[in-house]
Amino acid sequence: RYICKDGSSRWLSWRAIYNKQEGITYATARDITERKKTEDALRTGEERWQRLFSILPVGVSVINENREILEMNEELAKILGVGLEELKKGKYRRWTYLKTDGSTMAVEELPSEMAMRLKKNILHVEIGVNRGDGSVIWTDVSAAPLHLPDAACVVVTSDITERR
Repeated sequence: RYICKDGSSRWLSWRAIYNKQEGITYATARDITERKKTEDALRTGEERWQRLFSILPVGVSVINENREILEMNEELAKILGVGLEELKKGKYRRWTYLKTDGSTMAVEELPSEMAMRLKKNILHVEIGVNRGDGSVIWTDVSAAPLHLPDAACVVVTSDITERR
């Protein structure tokens, strides 16, 4: 970090090579101030995102177009009654999802699938989750498409089992 005469600071990347034969050191400097500012902004944004993600009283997941979970908070695992690692490994793909009348919900009817396909928010869909061990929990699920290279959708899940 270099402090300029006017009090501002710049970030420089230095590279030096010593030539033994000539007894001279050759050095180059490159101004990387903008890159450092961008890195700091990204780090700050990531910290805010992680803090928000961790304190929400609902389950949140970010998925790709193959319905693979890229990120999730602990509340989602708590609501679904499984560990984060099990969710990362795709255990949810083996579950049966139910409509409010108790019939099976097709994958295409899941809010995440609809949000990605229709490119719009799908809000407050009640879904029963039969986790394969005979237990069923009821959830309220909302999904919104994301327009990011690796992330296709954000899904918010609330446990409504007691209300049902």
